[in-house]
Amino acid sequence: MWVVKTKGETYYVHHVSSDMPWSTKETPNNNSTKGSIKFKRCHLVIDDNNDATIKPLTMSDAIRLKKTEPKKIRLIMDYRKQIDEFVEYCDEQEIWHDGVHILPGSCGSRFYATDIKEDDLLLTRMRFPPKMFRELMPNEYLYAYYDKVGPDVEPPDYDDDYYDDDEDEDDDEDAA
Repeated sequence: MWVVKTKGETYYVHHVSSDMPWSTKETPNNNSTKGSIKFKRCHLVIDDNNDATIKPLTMSDAIRLKKTEPKKIRLIMDYRKQIDEFVEYCDEQEIWHDGVHILPGSCGSRFYATDIKEDDLLLTRMRFPPKMFRELMPNEYLYAYYDKVGPDVEPPDYDDDYYDDDEDEDDDEDAA
């Protein structure tokens, strides 16, 4: 897994490729990473396989990217209490938000997510601690899952389905 940062946004990708020149920046006092690779005037493209390609930024790319309308930011949180507090704050401040979507985690855990407008992100960041939520990026699996289900729909418990299928197979063997 690689971390790619561009325009203040962080993406987690499986692979990064580029034929562009780059420079390095050492960060010896950082516990997480000891350095980074920097590209200038580049265009990041992440494909369906979650592979990133860094290409030179063309004039048409620059114009197209500047004309995009304000986007929605998808925020994800670990606990129901956090999302409830967040939604209550948004309602009090008249900040638009989408309904709460419940997303499946591993081992039966759950995540909670909602969309807000990009313009309102700063207000929410000022009110809540930085580790309370993070932005869910479009290349992540749970981002697509959010679009498939409605608000407040419990996801299936995959662990139960797995064990139920195994029991059915054992029953078939006993009958033979």
